[in-house]
Amino acid sequence: MAITINVFSQAFIDGVLEILKPPTTFLRDKFFVGDPELHEVDNIIVDIEVEGQKIAAIVSATDNPTRVARDSYSSNQVKTPKVLMFSELNPRDFMDTRQSGEAGITNVSDPKFKAKAQKELAKLLKKLQDMETRLEEWMAAQALLGGGWTATLPNGKKYTIDFQRPNTHTVTLTGDDKWDAPTTANPLNVIETKAQLISRAVSAQPTIVVMNRTTKQKLLAIESFTSALDNRRMNRGTVDTSKKELESGAKKFAEIDSFEFYEYDAQYTDYDGNSQLYVPDSKVIIGVEKFAGNVIHYGPIEDFEAMPDVRRKYFSKNWTEKMPSKWLLSFESHPLLAMHKPEAAVALDVY
Repeated sequence: MAITINVFSQAFIDGVLEILKPPTTFLRDKFFVGDPELHEVDNIIVDIEVEGQKIAAIVSATDNPTRVARDSYSSNQVKTPKVLMFSELNPRDFMDTRQSGEAGITNVSDPKFKAKAQKELAKLLKKLQDMETRLEEWMAAQALLGGGWTATLPNGKKYTIDFQRPNTHTVTLTGDDKWDAPTTANPLNVIETKAQLISRAVSAQPTIVVMNRTTKQKLLAIESFTSALDNRRMNRGTVDTSKKELESGAKKFAEIDSFEFYEYDAQYTDYDGNSQLYVPDSKVIIGVEKFAGNVIHYGPIEDFEAMPDVRRKYFSKNWTEKMPSKWLLSFESHPLLAMHKPEAAVALDVY
């Protein structure tokens, strides 16, 4: 039978979740609107518009996903991915903190116990919340780079969504246009041409260009690009990057015409334990800053203790079990990053 240790109120846990500093979230914060949409039903209608026509996303949420096309706009309901994680504290986590000559923690009413428990709870909450935040950043990266994603969630299930971005918005450069041909490549011309695809499709001007450090070095070795910077008297060393952008993991390295160029080298660990770049080598994202069509949705929390306020970004609770004795902590969220107008981004493969 489970019992509750009355050390933490739900308000305390919610407060901890709000103040924990998240991992890098440059892509999510730069390209998606800031205020998320919180839903009280889990089947969200995701309006997708391509070439001025409303269409349906291709979505599947199964253990072995297959892409199933929706035949009509009216059936375009998307179930948010469920992120539900658990972690635990054990009695030994508190018993082994005693120093020589000191009295150890003897019971749950001891102030030392509460102080230690609060510290350990905050560490666990940060670990779980960071995992969910990295999933959101990964969703943003995959949506911008490929117009959709297949995510393996922490519970082992997979979730696939395809926003049906036109093929013209995923471009592989060839021949003399490739960025490993520094004397012939003309990256500004390519970026301006592809940006025009975006502005004509969504009536918004793309100004953000993102790549990782390796790709940036390729760009800065191209004669036409460095000449353009020199002609406009741009000094890369004095380009300002805001504190917020630096904290989110990105660095602005150039501004030219209406475009801001960012280096983003952040990594995550995939489901198999391998380190991956959010923006891989050779990939470049062109997009509209905080575009209104890029929306962060959160489905309702599926927990009795969250009711009636199920419209939340995330929810956590703690409880104990007697045998074996352990203190459990859960973290739940239902994030869905949706590109309602997927033509608002272009992805380049440049070498």
